[in-house]
Amino acid sequence: MLLSSLRERPNTGRNFALALTSLFALGALLTGGSPANAAQADEKKDDTTYTVKRVYKAGESDRYKFSTKVNMNNPAAGGLVEILTAMVVKETTKEAKDDGSVVSVSEFETAGVNFNGMDIDITTMMPKVTTSRDKNGKLDVKSEGGNEQVTSQMGELTKQINSMSALLFPTKPVKAGDSWDLDSLTATKVPGTKVKGKVTFISADTVKGVKILKFKTVSDTTGDKDTKMHSEAVTLINFETGKPVSMTSKTDGDAAGGKISVEMTMKMLGPNEKGDEKEEIKTDVKAVKKP
Repeated sequence: MLLSSLRERPNTGRNFALALTSLFALGALLTGGSPANAAQADEKKDDTTYTVKRVYKAGESDRYKFSTKVNMNNPAAGGLVEILTAMVVKETTKEAKDDGSVVSVSEFETAGVNFNGMDIDITTMMPKVTTSRDKNGKLDVKSEGGNEQVTSQMGELTKQINSMSALLFPTKPVKAGDSWDLDSLTATKVPGTKVKGKVTFISADTVKGVKILKFKTVSDTTGDKDTKMHSEAVTLINFETGKPVSMTSKTDGDAAGGKISVEMTMKMLGPNEKGDEKEEIKTDVKAVKKP
């Protein structure tokens, strides 16, 4: 159904591709977020220093739900468009060696899009993505299956996400209030694209016995075709494992010849959560101006 719709409506295909890019690139994981359940923790002054590191264990699996709301106003592409997406991704660590090399596989359990009020199931279009990182941090990404149009984008987007995610982690011990520059010109490796910003370690709190670190990222992206975007994200990370617990982000600006705003949430799902519940996107960062 979706494929025939894309063939019959070229602008729909263009907007659909942009929505996927927004989901994986603008949300950028920066690997993390601010969940509704963990955001209840009290933020207290803490002078403790923390060394943040992602810990991988072979055989471990985690499931994440991504929800986005994309508003675009591009006269050349059909005017005002609203796209909602909801996806559940299972990430499994296949290999984790002592030298730091890691192989992980991401599989989409469910994926759906609401395009201007029309619900579309795109689960079968999504590929299985295998990411390999060697001891020096060099990435190799392979996508298998799914729709050709989507699969062709996923490889490069996954590289961008992993590179950007690595920039969230400080290179030295930090305490609440510390900040460091986010300069991802070399990380994105997208010709003509430049990202400048700052990451701030906000607080360390204990939620249900788990130490959670909270980060805020503010960034500005410029690129070809008059691309100019501003983004703010709040990320919660499990201190013991370095795994993202959840994230909220808001992005707005100009891209692809029109105005665009993107709201995104990401949260780690519990063992009994299906992730198919419909939920309103909520954020704790400043509001984005509607295009």
